[in-house]
Amino acid sequence: MDKFHNELREIVELNGYSYDYVLNLPRVEYKDAYMLYHKSFWDRPLSGICSFGGKRYFFRVAVEIEEVMIDSIMESYKGTSEIIYVLEELSEEAWKIEDEVHAKFTKYVGKHTEYNSEGRRQLGANGLDHTVFFDWYAGLDPDKKDLKGTPKFRVHAGDWSYGPEPEE
Repeated sequence: MDKFHNELREIVELNGYSYDYVLNLPRVEYKDAYMLYHKSFWDRPLSGICSFGGKRYFFRVAVEIEEVMIDSIMESYKGTSEIIYVLEELSEEAWKIEDEVHAKFTKYVGKHTEYNSEGRRQLGANGLDHTVFFDWYAGLDPDKKDLKGTPKFRVHAGDWSYGPEPEE
């Protein structure tokens, strides 16, 4: 960088994870983690269910890194960001609840949160009546809605594959 440029790096730690903790988790290599569906989404998937090594995991955003280059003469900004997700192992009880929630969601709301093997969401796959799901979900115990697992791996946003994991 010359004297007219500055680089800013902001690390945003989310969901109770520290940057150092996340970087010490084993990294899942490129195209080995398959995003099956997301549970929350804001400009990108924030949490959901994925497959890695033939096993399902809950994923959530743990760290967001913003790197911004500022040209102080032109006052122009160029930025990139990197998202790091944590893959969490869930208990058998948590999987039973999640499977029930997802089955009802796809039946009554739709499959638009699911990904095919090309990484495309199944837009337009509407369910029967979304009010049935949301009325049921509103009555669900809050502890059952908040998935929490044991962190096992990390995956960087650019490393995702999509859809079901290929069978060997």
